[in-house]
Amino acid sequence: MRIFFFMLILLLGTSIRAQIDSLVPIKKDSIKHYSFETTLYIGKIVNNYPNFPRNKTSFLFEVGYFTITNGLKEWQQFYKYPQVGISLIYGNFGNQAILGENISILPNLSLFIKRNHRFYYQLKMGMGFSFFNKPYSLSNNTENIVIGSHITNISALSLNICKNINKNIVLSGGVSVFHFSNGHYQLPNVGLNLPCFNISIKYLPQRLPDKFYQQTPKIPAKRVLLNMYAGVGFHEFGNSTGPTNGTKYPVYIGNLYLSKRYNTVSNVQAGIYVNYYTSFYDYILTQEVYIKNQHLKSFTMVAFLGHEYLLGRVGFNIQGGIYLYNPFKRNFVKSSEANISFSKQLKLINTNKLGLQYYFTNPMKSNKHKLFVGMFIKANLGQADFFEMGAGYTF
Repeated sequence: MRIFFFMLILLLGTSIRAQIDSLVPIKKDSIKHYSFETTLYIGKIVNNYPNFPRNKTSFLFEVGYFTITNGLKEWQQFYKYPQVGISLIYGNFGNQAILGENISILPNLSLFIKRNHRFYYQLKMGMGFSFFNKPYSLSNNTENIVIGSHITNISALSLNICKNINKNIVLSGGVSVFHFSNGHYQLPNVGLNLPCFNISIKYLPQRLPDKFYQQTPKIPAKRVLLNMYAGVGFHEFGNSTGPTNGTKYPVYIGNLYLSKRYNTVSNVQAGIYVNYYTSFYDYILTQEVYIKNQHLKSFTMVAFLGHEYLLGRVGFNIQGGIYLYNPFKRNFVKSSEANISFSKQLKLINTNKLGLQYYFTNPMKSNKHKLFVGMFIKANLGQADFFEMGAGYTF
């Protein structure tokens, strides 16, 4: 779900840059414009797994603080002066006994489409962290196969139509999708997918200016650059629902890829990465799956293509890959299931990553010799595999 969710962002984001009709920006505006917003979300959880807990209508309530960028940074101009903010969200998922409630912190970014003084459209997206008060528990909540840990990721996407009531008040409504998952760190982890409708009211202490600051962007040299990355991830060995209370196994990652800047805020990527699964190695030894080359059989190798959107020092990455080497998982699935479903066959072929990178050198000014740190969610098709953190360097 998560990968398809953000592939949609990739497609929408590319088209939005061409469609945004911002007010003609020609001069510098030194005033910082901010707003406060409250939003109510109403929806129904997608029951996407057998024995999914019964649930009624879900309600989420959001309060947020937002800043409207003024174009003093080049990436803000390229995205036509987006809104950045931080939100606090309370959630009730229609079954307090099993699914419980949660509180989320959601950093987010909004792009505006055809913005004027009456109506405009807004694409809002965010990733953050959430706390659930009733995750799976072997002692008192075994029916919650959806969320297996107190702390999870939250990913959100909204498409809204907005109406300026006056210079200080904006009403909006639209559709949203939320996804909650712990990235297979602790099982069970079916994940919670919530499509919903939303309605919100925004208060702006100051009216937005008619004109923003703009200058001719300086694009760093469009050279092909070499990148190296190393990281570590953690997960439990099993499927989405179990076995539970297992060992947290580390996964070691090495990545070598090429990147090329093709406009002010976008990089394309192509490369290969390898993963070493200690969970695979432990299973191979205890179950005597292979007599020789146990370490080698615990590796996977992936060829991937990726795209990175730059927002100042932060890069938002989407990568899609194909397994070149995946011997253990192929053997494990074939030996444990007589009839392999089409989706499981695809999981043996396709893998994807979604994540953020922070550059210590501003990539808007220099496109090489950059040290960066990153965090990613890796998934096989749409099923989470592990959460990883690491560091790398662009030569």
